[in-house]
Amino acid sequence: MLFLAVILLTNSNLWAQKDVPPPPPPKDSQNSKDTIGVFDKVDIEARFPGGDSAWRKYLENNFRVEPVSDAVWKELPAKVKRKSGSVNLTAIVQFIVCKDGSLCEIKTINKIPTALKAEAERLIADSKLWEPAMQNGRQVKAYRRQPITLVISID
Repeated sequence: MLFLAVILLTNSNLWAQKDVPPPPPPKDSQNSKDTIGVFDKVDIEARFPGGDSAWRKYLENNFRVEPVSDAVWKELPAKVKRKSGSVNLTAIVQFIVCKDGSLCEIKTINKIPTALKAEAERLIADSKLWEPAMQNGRQVKAYRRQPITLVISID
């Protein structure tokens, strides 16, 4: 029997991971709505309207657990399926919150099963406008990271 759970980490320390620097601004910024560079450190972080609790609720209510877990299960190696315990898979999704609050350049920055990657990126893309980051009293374009973990328990 499979037990499925989605763990959504909204710890700001994970968003601002110090050991994984953000990539440089893209050379082709067609996807970006701003013409200035992207900030990786800001005075006030961009946030989802309603704060962390609203963001967590959005993610929990909109993650498609059943189809994603079924697809991920099919991608897992047979030796993993034969073990008991659980399998934890975490997608780290990086995105840019633009000055107008829209999101762009959404991508998963670690290697995970295709179904989880697609669902994590869809979740971020479908969220509504954010409150942009602030630097020196003005709205700026800034990076954010969101870890999304799928736990599959194998009994």
